[in-house]
Amino acid sequence: MSNPSGLRQQLESIADEIREHWSFVSDETFSFGRLCRLFEKRTGKSIRELGNLSSREILQTWRSIIDESTPQYVTLDQIAAGVNRKAKTLRNMLSSGKMLKPDVRGKPGQPNLWKWERVRPWAESKFNRQLPEKFPDF
Repeated sequence: MSNPSGLRQQLESIADEIREHWSFVSDETFSFGRLCRLFEKRTGKSIRELGNLSSREILQTWRSIIDESTPQYVTLDQIAAGVNRKAKTLRNMLSSGKMLKPDVRGKPGQPNLWKWERVRPWAESKFNRQLPEKFPDF
């Protein structure tokens, strides 16, 4: 492995944000070596190549890794809008057991949540719709 001092220096400048979100991408304890291996695996770039990036470019890469690693949750209303149905239709399907159970049960006054990666294939097949891999953010 090449000397990753350039990358280490760049990463130290953004270390707080990286440590804050480390648990989203790994179950292992944070270490510089694990972070370098994660960057190599996710970007396909060598340590030497990554060391030539600016702190800003590394931070952008890190944020894209976080975005890919963090599940996207959607509400029943969002699912209904995506398949062009009324939310009431989906609520009826949910109560009759014809819809996937939510991944997160909402507390009183808060909506149930589904992981988009799990509910999307179900909605596509049930409603014969092509849906985006990522739910659109507005």
